[in-house]
Amino acid sequence: MVQNQERAQFKKEGKPMLSCVLLLLFFLGVSPLVLAQNIDQEIKKIEGMQNRGAYDSARILANELVRLPSISNEQKLRTLLAKQFSFYYLGRYDSLRVGMAVLENEIGESDELYPDLLFVRGIQKGEDGSYLAAIGDLLEAEKRVLERKDYEALGRIYNSLAGNFKDLEDIRNAKKYYEKARIAFQDQGNTLSVVMVYNNLGGVYRKLNVLDSALYVFGEASQLLLALKNPFLLAQNTMNMGNVYEQMGNLDQAESSFLRCLEISQTSKLQYGILLSSANLGNLYRLKKDYDKSREWLNKALKLASSMGLTKEKGLVLERLSWLARDTNNYKEAYAQSVAAVAIQDSLASEFVKKEVQVLQEKFQNEKTQNEILSLESQNLKTTLWLLAAGIGILCLIIFVIFMLNRQKRILNEKLIAEAQREALSATIQVKDMELTVQALHILQIKKLLDEQTASGLLVDEEGNGVKRETFEYLQSELDNRITESNGDFYKNLLAAYPDLKPTELKLCSYLRLNLSTKELAEVLNKSARTIENTRFSIRKKMGLGPEDNLVAQLIAVEER
Repeated sequence: MVQNQERAQFKKEGKPMLSCVLLLLFFLGVSPLVLAQNIDQEIKKIEGMQNRGAYDSARILANELVRLPSISNEQKLRTLLAKQFSFYYLGRYDSLRVGMAVLENEIGESDELYPDLLFVRGIQKGEDGSYLAAIGDLLEAEKRVLERKDYEALGRIYNSLAGNFKDLEDIRNAKKYYEKARIAFQDQGNTLSVVMVYNNLGGVYRKLNVLDSALYVFGEASQLLLALKNPFLLAQNTMNMGNVYEQMGNLDQAESSFLRCLEISQTSKLQYGILLSSANLGNLYRLKKDYDKSREWLNKALKLASSMGLTKEKGLVLERLSWLARDTNNYKEAYAQSVAAVAIQDSLASEFVKKEVQVLQEKFQNEKTQNEILSLESQNLKTTLWLLAAGIGILCLIIFVIFMLNRQKRILNEKLIAEAQREALSATIQVKDMELTVQALHILQIKKLLDEQTASGLLVDEEGNGVKRETFEYLQSELDNRITESNGDFYKNLLAAYPDLKPTELKLCSYLRLNLSTKELAEVLNKSARTIENTRFSIRKKMGLGPEDNLVAQLIAVEER
């Protein structure tokens, strides 16, 4: 009886305890799964925020996720990869580089996330100006994505590949990959990314100077953007439209577009957008001859590019500062800024070559070390050492002979290449001068018609028949601008050889190579024939030429140096 009462009491008290144990076991078994699912949903939420352009909010959410104690290592790496895109779109490239170092230590080539790492590393190298290295990573990412049939990632990879080919001025491949990206995004129903491709493709058409096609593509992107809320793409599209308007000569419309882009970028904290807007506004005000405003905006852009560590953009701003100095007749500053810009461009172009040389040096060093180890292991007997030394001596002799033969061959090849380059340069100069001469002769014809029209008292009628003076002045200004822009190296060589030459004398030197008569030069330059003769005499004197020396031949020789 007592035992039955104890048994009943145990059942009564044990039920709640058993329920607690079962509940604890349930949470221990199910809770990690639920938490994992929740974290996966949060990672998806980060991608959704980025699609809406909320890059800063996406970055903050990523920071919160990686601090969760329940997050797995794979989820943490996925979150960090997603966070890299926020840094990219916000223009925080220093943070992007720091994040890459962490990810490269954690993700190996056999990991499932390695294609994602390759893609992120590719876009980072592209921003650093290492275009060939970026293309290598992106092509490897494409290969791995196709192997695992993860077609969602293809559009982004193709778009980035196209951008790097565009920066290398490989327009054929750029158009090819932009088209592949557009098809991939359309198949996925990803309207946002289609807009991004349209913006980029329009940039290719603008680079080819096919401005009507560029405006059409940007217009298509604008229509799609009406239903989307993405400040990054909106700013990019607005800036692209401004660039086309500027190229078409519609400077007021271009200014409106650039200011709108700046406003969007500042509101959304898009540092890269602020940088490019400032650079574009600086160049626009230069074209409008508002030089104070131009200098102010370009200096802002230069400061931003330096603080963000963007080498390519810094070179772009320095180039535009050089144009500004040239337009304000400050040739010394123009030359200094131009040299700095060219140095940056050369460093970007040679970056891949330097890397290849470094790899070869490392391989050579490894082989050399291995050979030394083998050589030491083989030194057991005196006879072996002697034979080895003799063999090495003979080998060195053979190598020396081969080296000398190859050296002579290389020197000969270098001479042939240099001669071919000189001939090609001479041909290029002749073609350029011929084109400018034709343009100058055309201006003279217009001038002749205008003079005849003025002398006869005829005016341009309502139907537009006749020659307008504005047409002559526009063609004259266009020729002057073209000659100035195409003779940068010529002016540099000329000043290096004859530093006493004045700006007006430099300008006349570029016109003298067109082989026009004094009278024709006077009409093209809108000066008197006596002024031309006096300036020519001053040039000959500063160049130390005698009566028997040909001034034009001397100028052509300077161009070919």
